[in-house]
Amino acid sequence: MEMKLSPQKLAGVLPAVTAKASGHRLLLAAALSDTPCLVKMNGPYSDDLLATMDGIRALGGSVTLTEEGALVMPVAKDKTSAELFANESGTTARILLPVASALCDEVTLSGAGKLPFRPFTPLTDAMALGGVKTTFPDSGAFLPLQTKGRLQAAEFLLPGNISSQYISGLLFALPLLGGGSICLTTTLESEPYVFMTIAVLRRFGVSVTEHYEGEHRIFQTSGNYQAPSAVQAEGDWSAAAFYLAAGSFGGPVTLTGLSEESEQGDQKILALLEESGAKVERFEDRTSVSYGKNNPFVCSAEQIPDLVPILAVRAAAAKGESRIHSCGRLRIKESDRLAAVVDLITSLGGEAFCEGDTLIIRGKGTLSGGVAKLPFDHRMVMSAAVASCICENEVFLSNTASVSKSDPAFFARLEAIGGQIDRL
Repeated sequence: MEMKLSPQKLAGVLPAVTAKASGHRLLLAAALSDTPCLVKMNGPYSDDLLATMDGIRALGGSVTLTEEGALVMPVAKDKTSAELFANESGTTARILLPVASALCDEVTLSGAGKLPFRPFTPLTDAMALGGVKTTFPDSGAFLPLQTKGRLQAAEFLLPGNISSQYISGLLFALPLLGGGSICLTTTLESEPYVFMTIAVLRRFGVSVTEHYEGEHRIFQTSGNYQAPSAVQAEGDWSAAAFYLAAGSFGGPVTLTGLSEESEQGDQKILALLEESGAKVERFEDRTSVSYGKNNPFVCSAEQIPDLVPILAVRAAAAKGESRIHSCGRLRIKESDRLAAVVDLITSLGGEAFCEGDTLIIRGKGTLSGGVAKLPFDHRMVMSAAVASCICENEVFLSNTASVSKSDPAFFARLEAIGGQIDRL
């Protein structure tokens, strides 16, 4: 569906959506326990979370949706094979694959959209050290894939600078192996997501320790999964970033249900908005952002790659040059997100370009509007919608169905805080 958004200053109060990162991890930990567990979440559920629920079912568990969330029954521990379909969810694919290989002798994993073109060999190479042989029937390195051999305890060598999801997947698998460790061969990027995994494991009775051997960072686990009767998923700082950024152009936009204690790295959006001149207020469980100033800024995307598209919109509203460093990993997201950000800003009348892995936006204070150049990528479409707040004319969006990957009610929620949207 195509949409037309008119320039508006947005203001209002919204509940935070369920954090995908939190939901994925709690669902999987619950499924690996021996007793039922209710994972409390807010609907409607993103396509990515639904993919993880389907993966748990494929492993012999069950997930029943209730008014409170998802009631999870444990997976089978004696399956010989499993067929997993991760849809477009990289997190689902990468955290379920090592777990499924620890539980089954043979695993088939497939996906949709851009997922089949995203890298998996660093993870499958690590799993080979634990006795798992992986083949890629349609190519040399991309989904679909098939594994043979049940994963055994080993020292798993992994790069830390490609995807933290590899590390999280093996961390979930280690308690099923009765031993083993993860050795990072490079510096860890997107570190907060690994900390989120560790926090969930500890909540379910699994201890995680880390130490260094020379320059290598080592993770080990001990203990078995023990589920509480119920756990609460966090509000999503990644999804919140779009609404809070919209508040910085007008507002106030207030979100409820976001935790300052969260391990989610994307809560850095608050500090970045404040540093660039927005007014930020926190009181109890309410987070509010409103217009103050629009100043250019400099930051690194090393730990917060998912914030780059909306930060680029924020930068376009400033008068002056902003720089976002360490953006290289955006090239292997749901789209080449680095190129897509440049296309979005320039298609709406702004100036943006790259120098190596650095994104440079020369803000003019406003954008002109027009037809946004967009791939089928939820974060790009949501960023374009927020960009309409600083445009002089209407913005036309395509590929709007992509938002269901993370925030199915995104456009309805924008309308609830004053967005004017025509569905064409």
